[in-house]
Amino acid sequence: MNWKYAVLAFVGSSLLVQLPVLSLQFPPTGGTGAPERTASGGRRGDSCIGAGALPATALVPQNNLGTTVSQTPTLFFYIPQSTTKTAEFVLMDNERNELFQTNIALSGKSGVMRLDVPSTVKLEENKTYRWEFSLICNTQDRSGDRYIQGMLQRTPLNRELKAKLVAAKPLQQAELFAKAKIWQDSLAIAAQLRGTNPKAWEELLKSVGLGAIASQPFVN
Repeated sequence: MNWKYAVLAFVGSSLLVQLPVLSLQFPPTGGTGAPERTASGGRRGDSCIGAGALPATALVPQNNLGTTVSQTPTLFFYIPQSTTKTAEFVLMDNERNELFQTNIALSGKSGVMRLDVPSTVKLEENKTYRWEFSLICNTQDRSGDRYIQGMLQRTPLNRELKAKLVAAKPLQQAELFAKAKIWQDSLAIAAQLRGTNPKAWEELLKSVGLGAIASQPFVN
């Protein structure tokens, strides 16, 4: 956790009061060999996504690995304005056996969407999972899909961190998760607080190089 300090100086007094100000920063991550977190695929000249638009992007750190302590985490994706009305999400184990698949209706508007892993799929601790998210530009010809691939890993919640989380307020919980390199849970809390504390959301995304998406609205 990075700490900044606001110093209040009182006129006629030598008293200085230091107040901690939380800063939501995610630590640097090493490479894992995972694919890029931005969309690839599609054919030159297709009209599914407008020219010059930001690509579909998974909201994950640079290593494209979303760590979580939850059995059923929430994932976030940036969706560009598009003519397509359907996306597909597939969750697999590390041997690429399919665990969950769903089609998602899109509004065509650009913004950040959330996707909840259902309770029927319970991620196991210390296991790594793979996912694929596709914008289906043509339901009759999937070769034009714009797709992203990434990894999801459930890590154990240790006793010390659990005790700190119980005593912490939501923003402090997001800070604790970020400091412990637990991305999905920190991001989910920042998303819940965005209406009252947009700075936390912006800081967290900027800390992993997603500043261009930080101001984008949420979409269904």
